[in-house]
Amino acid sequence: MDEKFVESEYARNSQAQGRLRLARHHEAAPPKPTPQGPDWEGPVLVRPARVPSRVLVGIRDLAFHQEVLDWLERDARLEVVGATAEPERLVQLASDTFADAWVICPSAARQLRHPAIRHQLPRVVLVAQEMTIPILREAIELGTHGVFAWPEERDDLSDLIAGSTRQGSDTESGRGRVLAVVGARGGAGTTFLASNLAATFAMGGLRPVIVDMDDGFADLTVALGVPLEDRPRTVSDLVPVADELSPEHVEDALYRHSAGFFALLAPLEPAEVSAVSAGLYAGAIALLAGSFEVVILHVPRTIEEVARLAVMLADDVLLVANQDLFSLFGARRTMAALGLGQGAKSCRVIVNKLARHEVTSADLVRVLGVTPTAGIRFDPAVKRAQDRGELLPVRSRRAGRDLRRLARLLAVDHPLSGAERSS
Repeated sequence: MDEKFVESEYARNSQAQGRLRLARHHEAAPPKPTPQGPDWEGPVLVRPARVPSRVLVGIRDLAFHQEVLDWLERDARLEVVGATAEPERLVQLASDTFADAWVICPSAARQLRHPAIRHQLPRVVLVAQEMTIPILREAIELGTHGVFAWPEERDDLSDLIAGSTRQGSDTESGRGRVLAVVGARGGAGTTFLASNLAATFAMGGLRPVIVDMDDGFADLTVALGVPLEDRPRTVSDLVPVADELSPEHVEDALYRHSAGFFALLAPLEPAEVSAVSAGLYAGAIALLAGSFEVVILHVPRTIEEVARLAVMLADDVLLVANQDLFSLFGARRTMAALGLGQGAKSCRVIVNKLARHEVTSADLVRVLGVTPTAGIRFDPAVKRAQDRGELLPVRSRRAGRDLRRLARLLAVDHPLSGAERSS
């Protein structure tokens, strides 16, 4: 088999899994809507300085190991936080040290299947002095983010790793900010927050898209009032083109909401769910982040593969909780299961239906170990809108005002122009 053909096959498979170096989809950006509604001031916070991407190196051959290590340590964008020439040590290092990316040789690749880490892997790249067909095949099977020939492609290797930090939106490369909305339990308000936050971002002049990863229930379709008789396109329409996924394919599958944002809906039929893989979601999200300023992930009420994937891809995780003991317990279990709030992945706790209650913010801090980022006050207008399959009105007070405040806080990487802010 021709080696160039195999390399192209790797590219297509990796893109479908969302684990390839993706070129941004360039298109004429539509004019942004003028911010409207009460007390919208635009996202005016300044993004903190970018921190170096943390790298873990695992290469067996000592001479090759040292050569790669020396190269990475000379790059100011990178910080080597661990290195080993013993593949078996990778698992222990992963437990002791958080890294944004791993750089490993083919001999260490089998450690990616270790049960202790296979659900929490960061960006993993394979580097080899000799590029062979078996190495490319193994990279495809393991789902690595890329394979690089050394030393010919070492610059590309550094560039990929430098973009792997999950601190915030990668504005330099045009990558949109990815937000994952996770519920502490059923009924916490995950669908409410994800959908209304998308509308709030659009109202503020940004270009948002929401991805419904809860394919078991497809609550978002109902929450957005999508007319089912029109048979809207969903993520299942991408299954036939998964191996050649492109920005055009993904954007053709989007539903456009009248509030000014887009949505990639979950399958309508239960029979279609099994055909939608986590890799397909990852590929679609990666491509959407190249075309939209904010990508909101509506995460399912589970701790299985898709939920873990959403957390891994997100720049910010919003954990929605209520002021009751069941929700507190659920939030703590969710944080532990998904590795949130433990250094590996931080999260922002959003208290929904905030009201005077026996369970206070101090109780949340004591139980969860984090201070809530924001609260959405209890508002009767929310239930009235949900009963009609609608979002909150533009001029909504209470909950609407809290949503606008939260959007300003989260949209730190997309400040509006002075003219827009003053309008």
